[in-house]
Amino acid sequence: MLALLFLFIGMNLSAATKPSDCGVYEIYGKMTKNKKGPGFLYLVNQGTLSEYKFSLLPQHEIKLSPYIDLSSKIKARINKRITGYQGEFAAIESAEVVAPDAAMLTKNHGFYLISREKCQ
Repeated sequence: MLALLFLFIGMNLSAATKPSDCGVYEIYGKMTKNKKGPGFLYLVNQGTLSEYKFSLLPQHEIKLSPYIDLSSKIKARINKRITGYQGEFAAIESAEVVAPDAAMLTKNHGFYLISREKCQ
């Protein structure tokens, strides 16, 4: 029974890809106020060792403003490789509120590549 639990958790964790490619992603995270400077950040895997921070451009802040401090799913384009754990969105196509998944037992966490594109 324990092996089945580990298999289930492992399948969910391996489904979320790391954003190593450029393209359009389905991303689960949270928009929050930047504590170290002006503006807002979009945090993915918040509070974990693999926490990703995306600086938001003013037009992205406006688009995501209804989702401040709420767990959300966005569809975003990343056109530059992410260095370390910090990046920037080229565009945000859509956003919606989702139930938080702190234990990461469902698909509602991380990055899911929808379409690959060439990096700039």
